[in-house]
Amino acid sequence: MIDQKFLTQEEMLEYLEKIGIKKSKSWAEHARFNRRGPKFVRFGGHVRTTVKYIDEWVESCIKEGASHD
Repeated sequence: MIDQKFLTQEEMLEYLEKIGIKKSKSWAEHARFNRRGPKFVRFGGHVRTTVKYIDEWVESCIKEGASHD
């Protein structure tokens, strides 16, 4: 059984804002299209992500930023 909640795009943006990262709906759509944002899965016509995927994406951005210093 899957023990993680799948978030809608709006819930993802709310979660990011809660952890201090403000992003727009258009950013989310472009990031998903260009595969530059959190991983996502499709259920029929619905796009979903998880807190784990979001946290992994944030960590990869932090590591990427640190490697440029």
